[in-house]
Amino acid sequence: MSFTTARSRWSDVWLVTAARGISSCGDFLAASALTLTLQSAGAGGLAVSGLLLAA
Repeated sequence: MSFTTARSRWSDVWLVTAARGISSCGDFLAASALTLTLQSAGAGGLAVSGLLLAA
């Protein structure tokens, strides 16, 4: 007894891959914006490295 349909699952794989890529780009942009904000606020290297580790 099979619980899967006969159609290919590759369309689902490509959809998840694209969503993961978009999410990774968003995470990178958020970390970059926060890093630049910390830098312009005068925070030191320890604060920036802590932010990047948390991201």
